[in-house]
Amino acid sequence: MTPEPENGASLRLPVELCEDRTGNRYLGAPVPPSAMAPWREAFRAQVGEKHARLLEDHKRTRDGAVWDELPDQRRTASPDADLEHHITLITPPELERLGDLPPQLPQTVEVELIGLGKVQDRETESWFVVAESAQAQQVRHQLGFGPHALHVTLGFTAQDIHHLPKDRSALVAAQVRGPDAGGLGETVRQSQPAAVPRVSVRGRISAGLSALQPSEQRVARFAVEEPERIVESTAQQLADLIGVSRTTVVRTCRSLGFTGYPQFRVALARESPAVSEPTDGETGLRAEARRITEGLDHAFDAVREEDVEQLVDRIVQAGRVVVVANGQSAPCAMDLSLRLTAAGRPAEFLADALAQQVSVRLLGQQDLCLAISSSGANDITLRSLQAARESSAHLVLMTSQEESPGAELTDSTLLLVPPSSSFLESLYSLSRLHYTVAVEALAQQVRLRIGLSGQQTVDVLAENIAD
Repeated sequence: MTPEPENGASLRLPVELCEDRTGNRYLGAPVPPSAMAPWREAFRAQVGEKHARLLEDHKRTRDGAVWDELPDQRRTASPDADLEHHITLITPPELERLGDLPPQLPQTVEVELIGLGKVQDRETESWFVVAESAQAQQVRHQLGFGPHALHVTLGFTAQDIHHLPKDRSALVAAQVRGPDAGGLGETVRQSQPAAVPRVSVRGRISAGLSALQPSEQRVARFAVEEPERIVESTAQQLADLIGVSRTTVVRTCRSLGFTGYPQFRVALARESPAVSEPTDGETGLRAEARRITEGLDHAFDAVREEDVEQLVDRIVQAGRVVVVANGQSAPCAMDLSLRLTAAGRPAEFLADALAQQVSVRLLGQQDLCLAISSSGANDITLRSLQAARESSAHLVLMTSQEESPGAELTDSTLLLVPPSSSFLESLYSLSRLHYTVAVEALAQQVRLRIGLSGQQTVDVLAENIAD
């Protein structure tokens, strides 16, 4: 059935059982290119043609676009022939809990495209069209699920954002129709949306509690009653505390709309009270320096000497060494690449996220990918590690979270104990001092293993010091 616009902004879309590139099934409603054309034009007007193309390319990569398989003449005639759009009605975790779809599902749903929306989490942003459908929400209610923020994804940086609401509260440009608008010819202009209060994480948990399985409800209730304990617990620690499996903890997070436990944990941390100031009365630069360096002596308590020896051997013997990091860890990665190079072991660091993924995918069996991520859950770094897994190189992660998505992707880890005793405090301070020390110590070990005197570095410095 070909979707046709009805009553101006409304579209009647087919309801289909879909599958993404990783094999996850979901119930969706495909949106035709003709309906998306004005919204993509508004999207380009907002962010610029070049940036819009970049964000759309990231969506292509996630969706498993078949661009390379399209004939040359089709590419020329339609540069966006491979770009598809849809609205997710029932998410993969929900569909997995549901099992078989009931036969009484409607074949189509009426959807209204409301306006251009954006959510942002630090350097990551996601653009979309906010959609609303009373019929779709009614279907979800009949299947035992709570309300879901409907939207059509336009593009994103590196990875889509799933833990922030994509509803009217995220609108940046609302749809405005002229008196003669009657279909797809509507104009889109800047408009200040009505203020809609954001729903807290605990509010989202309470709203979706009834749709969870009994074991998942135990996790959700604990999060509502004692969020601070979740903030300070790993997924396994929380599972042991509640008496469920680690898989149940992760599944609960995904059922509530988060990509995993790390995102859920950080979202709860954002709503926790800010870290209190020292109460001993000491203030000033020296006091702050003592606070930052406190516990630094214990940063390497979890590091085994044999692990360091193996890592130094791999660095020295590798054909190529590529250092990967993003966000707060990026300066440490750049520092490590420079120090290794100065120590006689040339190493590469690329600041661009896409360049990182291309570079690590080309690594060979004798090469080494060394990633730095304190949380082990940085979305952009995870993409680079996933790309590195497609090579035959050895993967090492320098992290402070032994149980993390990044640790699961790598062959070995170098675990650093952060100076802060609190996960919440580490989010506020974002100190990487222990990583800076680790970088210097590791580079020094490599220099000693190679036997480089350091004279080359001294010579270069001497040549570049001005009188």
